[in-house]
Amino acid sequence: DSVTSILFLVSSSEYDQVLMEDRQTNRLRESVDIFETIVNNRVFGNVSIILFLNKTDLLEEKVQVPLKDYFPEYTGPEHSLADIQAFMVECFRARRRDATQKPLYHHFT
Repeated sequence: DSVTSILFLVSSSEYDQVLMEDRQTNRLRESVDIFETIVNNRVFGNVSIILFLNKTDLLEEKVQVPLKDYFPEYTGPEHSLADIQAFMVECFRARRRDATQKPLYHHFT
């Protein structure tokens, strides 16, 4: 009842890494899946969601590793930081089932 916002933190630079406990699961995909569970929970229907994609400094260096190798659905330029960031935000935004919910805010840090 008293929750007004949720901060969801994700490492944007881990798109090419897997979980330590499950060597088959991509870390960014796992984060998107967890986000989907939270953002679509009715309890949080009127709660502001703030998505922090951190480690931008590492992502800037890592864009040399093609995102398409891990996310074949990415169709943007291979080494464009801005396009890769936009794609990441859209991965999260697309998981919201109810577009009438409060807006999703995002920040790269």
